[in-house]
Amino acid sequence: MATPRILFATFGKVILDDIYFQDDSNDPIHNAIGGSGTYSTIGARLFCSGPGSRPSAVGWVIRVGADFPAATLDKLKSWGTTMRVINETASETSRGCLQYGDITLGSKMFKYTTPPLWTLPEHFANTPCLSSAAFHFLAPPRHGFRDIPKLFALRREAGIAERPLMIWEPQPSTCTPRFFHPHFKVVSSLVDIFSPNHMELADLFGCASNSAEDGTIDKGAYESMAKRFVEKGIGESGDGWIVLRAGEHGCMIYGRKMDTPRWFAPYYEKGSVKVVDSIGAGNAFLGALTIGLLETGDMLEAVAYGAVAASYVIEQLGVPELTVQAGRELWNGKNVRERLEVYEARMRDSPG
Repeated sequence: MATPRILFATFGKVILDDIYFQDDSNDPIHNAIGGSGTYSTIGARLFCSGPGSRPSAVGWVIRVGADFPAATLDKLKSWGTTMRVINETASETSRGCLQYGDITLGSKMFKYTTPPLWTLPEHFANTPCLSSAAFHFLAPPRHGFRDIPKLFALRREAGIAERPLMIWEPQPSTCTPRFFHPHFKVVSSLVDIFSPNHMELADLFGCASNSAEDGTIDKGAYESMAKRFVEKGIGESGDGWIVLRAGEHGCMIYGRKMDTPRWFAPYYEKGSVKVVDSIGAGNAFLGALTIGLLETGDMLEAVAYGAVAASYVIEQLGVPELTVQAGRELWNGKNVRERLEVYEARMRDSPG
């Protein structure tokens, strides 16, 4: 069998969450699948089907304990990705507690309830994923300094000369002024796409990130913060990108090749009844954006892929559902490429 060509791989984890709601009439949900690895993978996987782009082009490594439910593992395998499962029989699966503060599923708090099982560069060794065209990771700066050079070294040892595209989501807990310079150093030397959300970017600069009374945000303030990274240079060439994910406010992209930052609206408007829960939407956005960038070579077009992927994730608690009808993949009953065409038409009608 030919080795599959991997376009996207993630360092992100698979986490089993216990979800609690403020309304006591709702029983908690146990063993809900989550984690940046799960959602970034689903974002990339949404756009990997059909001629020229197979599900096996998405690769990941997951570390699970003996307590990981077999049915959940079967669900992950059903996506058809290139997946390496490492059974950590001496450890528990990465688990967390997700507590919602209100019935709108808006405010939320998360904490680990077991030590997280991080994916490390050596877990990609001797797998097709090592040669991936792009890698995504959500981690503190110290992991970037440790893991990215190690990944590059493993690739060189395996005879892989191509430098992969590196996409970094910062660890929220390290987005403070204290860790500003480590973030700056990782962004300027090791990654090609830096993607905090708007709250994380504000926290990194020690700024308030609250929205105005009318629900808007100060886009100019975020643009100024983003320019600090762009002026310093992002990535090895300095021509990388900052992709600011801002939830219901959409997203902003900026890089040296652009005259000014540009904002894009989300797929669903604020207040849409289709929006149920935002958990994992940012991770899925980046997985899909990566596939879009590799397919088109155009960051502006890639953003549309990300917005569409996020729209599928926010339609329910948990991951979207895959079905096949007449040989066509449907996610939540809809075709991904058709939804992409809808969003791209909106972009053309409302440029800037």
